[in-house]
Amino acid sequence: MLRRWKSLLNYQPLLSVFTLFCTVTLTAQVRESVVIVRPQLSNEGTAAYRSISGYFRNKNLNDLADYFESLTKGGFGSGCLATDRYGRSVVITNRHVVTFADSATITISKEAGNEISVENCKVAYADADVDIALLLLPEEAFEGMPRFELAESVPADGETVWSAGYPALFGKPSWQLGKGVVTNRRVVVDSIGLPEYAVFTQHSAPIDPGNSGGPLLIGDPSEPSSFRVVGINTWVILGRQSTNFAVSLDQLRKALDQVPDPDNAFEPSNTVREKAEKLVTSLNAAEWSRFESGWYISSRMVMRQGWDVFTSIVSTGKEAESKTWVERFLAESPEETLRQALYFKLYQALHTEGRAVTLDTVEELPEKEGIVRVRTRITAGKNAFFFDWSEESGNWRILEAGIPSAGLRGPQKRVEAPAAPREKMPQGGYLFPSGLIIGIGVTSVPTIYGWQAGFREEIGYHFRIGKIASIGASLVCDEGASLVENGSQSMLMVVSLAGTARIGFPILYSNSVSFPFIGGGLRAGITTVGSGSSIFRISVESDAGLLIRPSSRCSFGLSLGLSFATDNGLRLEGIPVKLMLFF
Repeated sequence: MLRRWKSLLNYQPLLSVFTLFCTVTLTAQVRESVVIVRPQLSNEGTAAYRSISGYFRNKNLNDLADYFESLTKGGFGSGCLATDRYGRSVVITNRHVVTFADSATITISKEAGNEISVENCKVAYADADVDIALLLLPEEAFEGMPRFELAESVPADGETVWSAGYPALFGKPSWQLGKGVVTNRRVVVDSIGLPEYAVFTQHSAPIDPGNSGGPLLIGDPSEPSSFRVVGINTWVILGRQSTNFAVSLDQLRKALDQVPDPDNAFEPSNTVREKAEKLVTSLNAAEWSRFESGWYISSRMVMRQGWDVFTSIVSTGKEAESKTWVERFLAESPEETLRQALYFKLYQALHTEGRAVTLDTVEELPEKEGIVRVRTRITAGKNAFFFDWSEESGNWRILEAGIPSAGLRGPQKRVEAPAAPREKMPQGGYLFPSGLIIGIGVTSVPTIYGWQAGFREEIGYHFRIGKIASIGASLVCDEGASLVENGSQSMLMVVSLAGTARIGFPILYSNSVSFPFIGGGLRAGITTVGSGSSIFRISVESDAGLLIRPSSRCSFGLSLGLSFATDNGLRLEGIPVKLMLFF
């Protein structure tokens, strides 16, 4: 009887049914959160691919020509639904999936065969260092579909993971959920990026063309809602079994933290100034880094000029260098290789041993073709170059740069901002400066040792008389010089009180007013003579100069004068030169 019950209680079929149920449930729930990403190429992107295809066609390299021609029709990759830190519905995918695209069509493929698509989803952010991009979904898109969350930590070696996406099957995207294990939780591949960013999780879950941008997941199959994202699948090593790579969870989290706040727009000029200062530092470095190109070179510049610059490097460079560039173009990312070629030529043109590169000016330009541009003037030695920057996928990068020696097309001269309106003459005309006056200067004095200089300080107040004149009094201090007096020397007047009258006439220049003036007056004070005693002295002074009033609140100017002592006859006492400020 016991033997019979054992034969009847065959648990294997029950286990199989349970496993099938879990797999179907898992597949259905995960599938609703994984999407097909079809990039919508810009016209410039299509033109760039056709130019590359035409080049290879002329070289009778028809396989390469056909490949790049096929890219003009648009490819596809994978992605996953998520919510960014600002609460927006987004799709996380690879940056290389949306190459040369400003937007994409996002599709969820149901198991029954029907599809739900949302077009014109903008590329809201493309990270410069990590192969991650975010596409922004309309608010009500894919309502009710679950959004993935990030896991708390990178899975350990040997832990089970799942790859989800839409690899190609006979040229079309086909749903695939694959199982594997983590084979190296943290691997740095510095041949494709800077070591601090080129960090990946290596795993054995199936990855095929079309899986790029799809999530690498971890969780309990019996509880599909427990699944979390631990990476974004990005590339494989061909010829080596189950060697697949996903952008590490830590790098993914850092990239998502860099997404700019949509409600807190930065001032374009300030943002570009920071980027331009960083560029100047890179250009002054002893060696260039090709992985810095993503910081500075925009995809628009790549589409417009990248192929021409790349072919010029390959055709004119040394054989070994040209071979390296071609291998990068074919084996790595064509877009990134063209971006690196542009940056290389820029660095090569501006970086010369012993010639410093500096940032001179930053100015925002009028909007053109719907693009906000900021122009920087960067100097290398005696040469000045102009760079136009624009915002692209959450980053400000170079749209074009005028460097003819590098074959880079762009602005060759500064675009002048509209001139400020000429100041209108105020009612009653321009008024001669008056008010509190502070002066500082030097007085040249003839002495028994020749001409010597002493410091002069002055503070006082001037009252306006009419529109073109003023009169006032000042406290004057002179020190440090001596003059000839009856064959001996005596110290110049130390403390004195001066009364001065001036008259001047206004000249309007741009938005400031200048007053050439002449003036004169008397100065009385105490002078120390050679014997150590003091005498009272009255001096006659005259001066001429220029006062400038850049605003209605203050004026400044420079004067040159003559001072004559009146005791023991009229004789030259000194030649004062001073800078004056009126408040």
